[in-house]
Amino acid sequence: MIGFLAAASTKPPHVVVSATDPYAPANPRAWSAALNLDCDVLPAAGHITPEDGYGPWPAALAWCLRERTPVSAATGP
Repeated sequence: MIGFLAAASTKPPHVVVSATDPYAPANPRAWSAALNLDCDVLPAAGHITPEDGYGPWPAALAWCLRERTPVSAATGP
């Protein structure tokens, strides 16, 4: 999977996960580190889906395109 992601982009994959995501691994930072991936953990953001209150997220798009905008819960809904 990581090889596929790396082949699909010129930038390395980066994990963004919520501390309260029921589908996330118990320790997302350790999981990401084991895969040699950077990881940002958002506090209490749920599954980061429209059902959890997220819709368009301009800060996430800006972060993806510019790599300078920090991802944080404050940039969510």
